[in-house]
Amino acid sequence: MVIKKEMIQSNGLTQVEGAVGQDSFFSYQLLKCAHKILLMNFPVHIYYRLRSNSVVNSINLGFFDKHLLLDKVQIDWLQKTGLLDDYMKLRFNYFFENWFLKKLQLSKPEEYEQCAQVCGEIFRIYAPYYDGQSDAINAFISGLDSSAYSMSSNISAKCITKSS
Repeated sequence: MVIKKEMIQSNGLTQVEGAVGQDSFFSYQLLKCAHKILLMNFPVHIYYRLRSNSVVNSINLGFFDKHLLLDKVQIDWLQKTGLLDDYMKLRFNYFFENWFLKKLQLSKPEEYEQCAQVCGEIFRIYAPYYDGQSDAINAFISGLDSSAYSMSSNISAKCITKSS
């Protein structure tokens, strides 16, 4: 990606320090601010998520805490730009199911309950706008509400397979 420094500065764009996923969020912001985009038919940036030491592959409480940081900033930006409705309709359910709930299955057993609670906090950020259409998310939230998430990653696995 080639970006004019002026575009970043004039739009006040910054990355969310200490967060996971800030690169994707920064890309959303750039695309929203761009007056024109040139698509090229060759790889300029290749995202390689299979590094074993990558933050997105180190699934522990810190991972979920760092995502919570991002989502607190992201929802404000989505509201300010008028993109929240589209995000909720087109992206939220898929992302929450296929990112958070799947990552939750990979968390350390001794941190599972705490990780599930942070996932619940992330969900609550978006809860007022949630459409209630995901069986997996509904089962997850129901499990949190009933305190069923006590050290059992099997519950998260059931949430995901339920909607598949």
